[in-house]
Amino acid sequence: MLIVRDFANGDHYEGQLADGRPHGVGQVRYANGMISQLDYVDGQRAVLDHRRAAVQTNIARYVATIALIRALGGGWGTAPQAPSTHVARAN
Repeated sequence: MLIVRDFANGDHYEGQLADGRPHGVGQVRYANGMISQLDYVDGQRAVLDHRRAAVQTNIARYVATIALIRALGGGWGTAPQAPSTHVARAN
């Protein structure tokens, strides 16, 4: 779960549970009228921005891993054929 803290007004908002249900202090505060809808939506936006950044970081890590494997001679293509040891005989 992601927690985003807004230092300007001391609020923090929590993200969503793993099953996708909304959860957090921001939702409760909005439901009880303690914060405006704009503050609540802004908190959700911040959580989504952090999630997007985490996904982009993972993508960059995967791309770097693939580049390393290729640089070391690896790959996902067909396996290289062993050199032929067949020698043609002269008649």
